[in-house]
Amino acid sequence: MKKLLILLTLSASTIFIGCNKDEEPGTGTLTLRVNFVAQNQTIGTNETFAFNGNDHQVTLLKMYLSQLQLVCDCGDTKELKDVVLVDSDADATSFEFEVPAGNYSQFKMWLGLPEELNELDPADAQHPLSAQQNMYWTWASRYRFLIYEGRVDSTQSNNFDHLLVYHVGTDTLYREIQSFPIDVKVSDGSQHTIDINFDLQNVLYNPADPIDVFIDDATHTMDDMDLARRITENAVASFGLE
Repeated sequence: MKKLLILLTLSASTIFIGCNKDEEPGTGTLTLRVNFVAQNQTIGTNETFAFNGNDHQVTLLKMYLSQLQLVCDCGDTKELKDVVLVDSDADATSFEFEVPAGNYSQFKMWLGLPEELNELDPADAQHPLSAQQNMYWTWASRYRFLIYEGRVDSTQSNNFDHLLVYHVGTDTLYREIQSFPIDVKVSDGSQHTIDINFDLQNVLYNPADPIDVFIDDATHTMDDMDLARRITENAVASFGLE
């Protein structure tokens, strides 16, 4: 009888240890990389791409990506980060997260900031919402969601004389980006990368709503809300899984 009790106790201990192990399977590392592209080629800021007979350069690109999430194939959602700032000027285009082990089938994110973040005071906020990031509109008491600046060589003489300045924000322009299908199996200590392409050309020339850059060349949102909305919608449509 004593032997039976000992065996039952050992079996129960084994089951308990096994359950704990299943509940704490360890973590892996996931890196999100945002790649700038044009015409299916990787392109950096201040590099040239040609379209409509004119050379273009993007000189500055900054944008908030928020509510970054992974969806497990079991249906559960893992929050990766509330917000990151993509900043071409600071070469900040790659972000690393610690992820619980599991099989993940979707990646989700939004362009801009949800209202509870957008109303924060940058004086009290930490990176990437701090005042040092130069993304806050003092006059509007809100953040810019996207800064897209560039120039066009309108005379084909390599002078890039025509400036483009698109600064968009406000709560009404917060947009969900498409859900990206992925197949990421995270185990303890494993490393994974998700590459998301952002098409610099498509922001201007989305076939669904191309911008005439020689007429609609600037917006700070409130001075031309319709153009700000168009740039935002085009930007959302410019993300794609590599």
